[in-house]
Amino acid sequence: MLTFDAIGETVFCGTSGDGKAFHMNRLMNFYPQGGMKGVLSLQIENQQIQPLLETINSTDEIYLVDQKGYILAASEPEMAGLPIRTRMPEEDLEQKAQIEFERDGISKIGNIQSGVFGTKILVISDKETVLKDAKAVSRRMLFLILCSAAMVFLCIICYTRWISMRVQKVVYAAKRMGQGEFDYRLENMGEDEIGQIGLAFNQLSDQIQELIRENYEKKIRIQTSELNLLQEQINPHFLYNALAVISALAMREGGKQTMQAVKNLSSFYRISLNKGKQVLSIQEEVELLQSYLKIQQMRFRDSVQVEYEIAREVLTYRTIKLLLQPLVENAIHHARKEEEVLHIAVRIQKEERDVVFQVTDDGCGIEAEKLIKLRSSLRRLEEGYGLRNVANRVRLAYGEDYGVRIESQEGYGTTVSVRIPVNE
Repeated sequence: MLTFDAIGETVFCGTSGDGKAFHMNRLMNFYPQGGMKGVLSLQIENQQIQPLLETINSTDEIYLVDQKGYILAASEPEMAGLPIRTRMPEEDLEQKAQIEFERDGISKIGNIQSGVFGTKILVISDKETVLKDAKAVSRRMLFLILCSAAMVFLCIICYTRWISMRVQKVVYAAKRMGQGEFDYRLENMGEDEIGQIGLAFNQLSDQIQELIRENYEKKIRIQTSELNLLQEQINPHFLYNALAVISALAMREGGKQTMQAVKNLSSFYRISLNKGKQVLSIQEEVELLQSYLKIQQMRFRDSVQVEYEIAREVLTYRTIKLLLQPLVENAIHHARKEEEVLHIAVRIQKEERDVVFQVTDDGCGIEAEKLIKLRSSLRRLEEGYGLRNVANRVRLAYGEDYGVRIESQEGYGTTVSVRIPVNE
């Protein structure tokens, strides 16, 4: 009757008498006027379903149960056709998806899933085995989680160190720039934010170097102009004094000595002019001084005597011109005593990386109070002749670490020293 009442739907008709197969029927014609009715019956052997019910764990059991609670097929073939209550307590299979019970003193867990045609699929497992497998799965999951966390943590550390190293490079470059190394550059650091910072740093470094170069060239031009101006101040001053000497000789002695004086003056200016250059060798500077002294000795004769103590190695070094002549001229005009011979010693020596020019006289010396004022005036960038002019030119040419030093004692003489760096 179930088949006829289904009106064309497939109907599950239960197991065969021996429980080795179950049937599914379908009415083929269900028209009222038909006197003959055809039925399609499908018999499914348990052994055909058996491979689908194989278990992974030997303690597991799988059952296919019909609506009436009979086993249609099972992982254990001999169970087919028996009621399910022989394997588990009678429970309402419709109400529960999982049940726990004991069988033969062993705790069991049953998982129930609904199938087609009102059937149920029941999986029964040992509770201890399930818990053991669950613990093993938990341990494996925990292991995988820990491994994943370790890998993530390692990746974070590596990435952090990579970022930190790149940031440290930028910080180090900034320190180098802060220490004055404006030509320090960062290598290509990529296209990310830190790479953009590195690119901006290199651009800033280039701009700073360009500004420094422009300012340096500007400063050099200004210093050169100031040096030329100071040089122009000393040349007319010397020329005035030299012409005064030549004029006195012409009036006193006649043409021969005047001619010699003019010749010495021309020799002085031949070296001094030096084609407009402000730098010459120390050898040429000494020759310049000797030309000047030849003119002065025509005037003062034996009352002024000059000695030289010059290291041979310094003769090829370079110096700004007219360092010695103003020092000696200052000694002749300010240190000479009436009717006494003035002795002047000119020394040029190398001291480590410097060259020291020294002019010493045994003249009248300088009063203590006047010496203080003179030393103070040498530290000011003011126009002037003689020692102040030399001091200003040395500082402009070589920096504030170089200049003129005066040592004097009234009645015993004076020593004037000029220190410049070695310039080969």
